[in-house]
Amino acid sequence: MIVVAIKLSDHFTYGRLVRFALPSIAMMIFTSIYSVVDGLFDAIGAKPQIACEVDEDQVIAGLVSCHFGVAIVPEMELLSHLPVKSIRIKSPSWERSLCMIRDSRFYTPPAAALFWQFVQEQTLSLPFLSEY
Repeated sequence: MIVVAIKLSDHFTYGRLVRFALPSIAMMIFTSIYSVVDGLFDAIGAKPQIACEVDEDQVIAGLVSCHFGVAIVPEMELLSHLPVKSIRIKSPSWERSLCMIRDSRFYTPPAAALFWQFVQEQTLSLPFLSEY
């Protein structure tokens, strides 16, 4: 077995490393349901005892299926394949807003550009959506 040591400082400055990691970090922060779950508990005046926080909904569903507790997750197809009981939350009602952004100063890969165009075509006709 050949082991090759890779020293990040040989390839990245601190600034480049932050710029490289920032989209992923921002994606995890903005796509998480932490704010939704916090809002649900705030609405009923409760504070859950959290034993573990996981960034992937599928991972937490797997942990629940192995009897590691309960979780609040978005509805997903995987739940129908795991030995878990799903209970739909009826109250308090909650809403999650999603947005799609891009920076036109940077290169957009063709697949991302096609997806951007598809989303615009599907949503700009809706009265509550607009392009900035």
